[in-house]
Amino acid sequence: MDKKPHCLSLNSAIALLTTTMQNPSKSDVCALRLGVASDIIDQAFKACTSIAEKMKLAKSYPELLRSGIKFLTLKQEPPAHVAMINWLIECSCDFRQTGTRKLHKSSRYRPDGQIQIDAMTLVFDAVSTVSNCLVFALADLTQHKFRNANTNEAGDLNWPQDPEDLLPLGPKDSLVGLKLWVAAAPLGYIIFKLIGHLSLFYAPFAQEVFKSPNFTMPLARPSNTSKRPSSFTREAIHLPSHALTSSHTLS
Repeated sequence: MDKKPHCLSLNSAIALLTTTMQNPSKSDVCALRLGVASDIIDQAFKACTSIAEKMKLAKSYPELLRSGIKFLTLKQEPPAHVAMINWLIECSCDFRQTGTRKLHKSSRYRPDGQIQIDAMTLVFDAVSTVSNCLVFALADLTQHKFRNANTNEAGDLNWPQDPEDLLPLGPKDSLVGLKLWVAAAPLGYIIFKLIGHLSLFYAPFAQEVFKSPNFTMPLARPSNTSKRPSSFTREAIHLPSHALTSSHTLS
């Protein structure tokens, strides 16, 4: 089953997540299809033989990155957030159409070994996939050095071009949106890793994370070390002091 190719291509899987996250509350894509598309993208990353190759893959789909960060940082009241997730969970697909059932079935068993999966988990599979894409896209950036070159034949611009491209809603509101995804542990733990990479890259966001003495994200206050943390999930994040003071420049 692991070797069986899926009828959905990588580009189609990328397009499905991109369009869904651009306007999730009006999407007609259900959690099962999101899960299948996410797994296809995950398999593409698994096939990469180096971190550099994974970073290149992530950066080659800038519109997914833009849709993904907009989706994950969407600021809304908790009931509206829950309603959005419930909308994605509900499946109203027309199985009378040829090929529809295939789009709801993965080409392999789940890597985590789970057999019976609820729709909520499948939505968070998509959250995890796009978060990982964002993390890899940020991984090789120098602090505050934004990208400004074209990246493909379609003329799509590399992400992020500037602070507004990085966080469309700004640091404060973006953090509010990200917090919504970690309200029900252990779902959404990948968000902590994304917050860590965003904080290391963009000081105004790091300042927002650490502004309150009673902040709810499980992060440690910045230390004097300049060592870059290797893991963020379920761990405290220690940011170097210079991460909170630099100003951004375009490159």
